[in-house]
Amino acid sequence: MDRIIESFVEDFKSEFSYNEKDKSKLFEHFVNYAIVSKIYPDRSSIDKINVGGTRNPGIDGLALMTNNHLVTTEEEIDYFIQDADILDVEFNFIQSKTSESFELGGINTFIASVKEFFRDGDLNFEDELLNLRDIKNYIYKNSIKMDKSPVLKLYYATTGKWLNDKNLLTII
Repeated sequence: MDRIIESFVEDFKSEFSYNEKDKSKLFEHFVNYAIVSKIYPDRSSIDKINVGGTRNPGIDGLALMTNNHLVTTEEEIDYFIQDADILDVEFNFIQSKTSESFELGGINTFIASVKEFFRDGDLNFEDELLNLRDIKNYIYKNSIKMDKSPVLKLYYATTGKWLNDKNLLTII
C-alpha cells in the first residue's frame, strides 16, 4: 500500500476509533466506507456493511439499499412498503485487496460468491451475510412492490494498477 493510501487509512482508523491491527482488514473497512458514504452518507452505517470474514470468501462489504436507504432488517423493508408502497432496491457488493495488482483468482472468487449469495446455495456464509441474504429473500417475496428489477453493483478495490489484462476483462 502506498503512503498516500496508508495515510487515508490511518486517518479513517483514528476518526472512527478502530482498534483493528490487521492492515488488510482495516483497508476493507476503509474501502467499504469510502464507497458506501457516496451512496448513503450516514456515518453510523459503517459497521452494518462490513461483512468480510473467513467464511465470506470474496465479499468484504454489502450495502443493501431500499428506497435510497441502507436496510438490514425486515422491519425496515416493511416500513418502506407501508410508507411508499414501492421498493426500489440496490445491492452493492464490495471486495478489497491491498495487493499491488488485480488478481484473476480474487475477482473470480468475488463474482462466484455474489452468484452464490443470490442462488441461496450451500456456501457457509457468516451470520451477517446470511442475515442480508434473508433480507434479500424477504424483498423478493415482496417483489410485487417493485416497479423495476433490483440493481446490482460490484466494486473491486485494490491498490494495484489496472493494466487492461485480457483475461481479467473476459472474466469481468
